Amino acid sequence: MKYYLISDEKFGNTLHNEFKGVGGIYKLHCFKNRDRNEIITINRALGNDNDGVLYIGKAILFTNRVINLKKSLAYKSGAMWEKILARNE
Repeated sequence: MKYYLISDEKFGNTLHNEFKGVGGIYKLHCFKNRDRNEIITINRALGNDNDGVLYIGKAILFTNRVINLKKSLAYKSGAMWEKILARNE
């Protein structure tokens, strides 16, 4: 399986070039570092997920869905960061 970093600045261009307008299934994993050599275990109600799967999705236009997911995550993490900064001021 090939992994793509959602935090990579060229993420959208890379996906567009490799998957041009096709649908597909995708998984979002949680890694400890950018080297993708250590997966973070996710605690679940029925036990631990040692594969670090955060999300599994399916899309008719794979690139659009995953790029929108990245934008959503970036917005939410940015908003959270602003809240943390505001509390510390």
